[in-house]
Amino acid sequence: MNIQIDAVILAAGSSSRMGRPKQLLPLSGMFLLEHVIHQVADFPFARIFTVIGHRADLIQEKIHIADDRFQWLINRDYQAGQGTSLALGLRQVTGTHPAAMVFLADTPFLREETVRTIIECGQEQLQQAPDPFMVQPYFGDTPGHPVFFGHLENGLESVGPGDRIGQRLGEQIRRFPVQVDDPGICFDIDTPEAYERAVKIAALNNEKHANLHGGEETDESVADAIRIRRG
Repeated sequence: MNIQIDAVILAAGSSSRMGRPKQLLPLSGMFLLEHVIHQVADFPFARIFTVIGHRADLIQEKIHIADDRFQWLINRDYQAGQGTSLALGLRQVTGTHPAAMVFLADTPFLREETVRTIIECGQEQLQQAPDPFMVQPYFGDTPGHPVFFGHLENGLESVGPGDRIGQRLGEQIRRFPVQVDDPGICFDIDTPEAYERAVKIAALNNEKHANLHGGEETDESVADAIRIRRG
């Protein structure tokens, strides 16, 4: 990375549709949130903030990250919605570094190429103008994560507090959609059925790596799962 960028992982939700803390669901030999943190840590972010709220004590007890860049952020107001976690994470970044990449705790199938593409697009925009902006990946017509936020020094104050900060930011700052060939950006694990499909996809992915095959089969499985969820 040419410019110091922080990462923010949103993981404070109560997992009401799952019926148990999805952050601690087992996936590929580790917890789901742990899996995502390790994925993010593979990139040279300056700092990695993970926002937790529901069952925060249990999550901290179960997940230990040996990386000096890593830090937990506790959102005491998590029941007010995901926007409160987004605001907490972005305000931690603002004033120190010019940008942050926001990840979700339940999107474990992002392609490395996708993350690098969003980083590169965000870095390019950082150098072109000082105004607040966001870069968001799209798989077809569907938006997803991670989302790159840049130059938010003034942008956050203009939208005010509340759960809908992400929507208000999207309405008030410049937006740059980026098409990516990666269904993983919009495959999240919110229900037991989605988790069951995720376990199968992860097993296929592990088999792919063991056999040194390409990633096409996994991408197709994720895309199929998304189509099933859309009904």
